[in-house]
Amino acid sequence: MPLRIDSSNRAVDDTVGLAVPLHLLDGEDLDASYATFIKRFKLARREMDIIQGTTFTDEIYVNGSVVRTDKNISAVPELLQEVKTTFSAFATFLDNSAIAASETPSYREPYQNRTISIMCVAEEIPSQFNAKFTEWPQFSIKFDMTTQKSMLKVNTPPHDAPPELLAFADISAQAIHIHEDSGLQPYTDFYGRAFPDDIRDYCTKHELTYPIPENIEDEVWIWSFVYHYHTPYLVKAYRVAD
Repeated sequence: MPLRIDSSNRAVDDTVGLAVPLHLLDGEDLDASYATFIKRFKLARREMDIIQGTTFTDEIYVNGSVVRTDKNISAVPELLQEVKTTFSAFATFLDNSAIAASETPSYREPYQNRTISIMCVAEEIPSQFNAKFTEWPQFSIKFDMTTQKSMLKVNTPPHDAPPELLAFADISAQAIHIHEDSGLQPYTDFYGRAFPDDIRDYCTKHELTYPIPENIEDEVWIWSFVYHYHTPYLVKAYRVAD
C-alpha cells in the first residue's frame, strides 16, 4: 500500500499505523526517504534496547543461516558464569559491565574454536588488552573456551570505511579485533544500513554469499561487511528475533 499525506503534513503508512512528519524525510522520492527513515529508526531502537539492557534476541545470519544468537545477559546467565569460572581475572569486570552474551562455533576468522562473546558497556577496557578507546563505551570480549585466550572487539567511528561501501551503505561504525597475545588482527567489521538489492549486487561482485533468506531480509536491523585487510571476506545480517 502506498504512503499517503495526511492533513497534518505527515507521511502515513497504513500497513503499520505509522505517521512520520514530512520534515524528517529527506529527498524528493517519498517512498525511498521513508524506507531510509525506517532503517534508521530500527537501528536507533535496537541500540537503545541493547545498551539499556532491555530484553532482546538478535539472530546473526551468515551464508543463509543463523550462526549466533545474541541475548541480554539476564537470559543467558550460564554463559556469563562459564566465562567467569574459566577466566577468573575478568569476573569482577564482567559483573559490572556485561549486558549481552552469545556462543558460537568457529564460523569465521579470527575465531577458531567455540567462543563465548560478552558485550560490555564500560568507561575503560580491561588491562589485559593494553588498549584504550574513549570514543564509544560499548565493546565485546570474545572468550575462546578451548585455548582459554581472550580477544577484544572494539567499536569505533568508521574512519577506514572503504569508498565502495560508502557508495551504497550508511556505515555507522567499524570494529577491530585485538588478541590478548598477538595483538591487532587483520579483520575489520563495518556496520551499517543498506538496501538488500545493493547488498546482493555487492555479494555477487565479490563472490560472497548473501547472508540471509530473502523472505526475512526486511527484519534485518543492521548489516556487517567484514574485510580481511582490504579484501571483502563475508557479509553478516542482524535480524530482530524477539
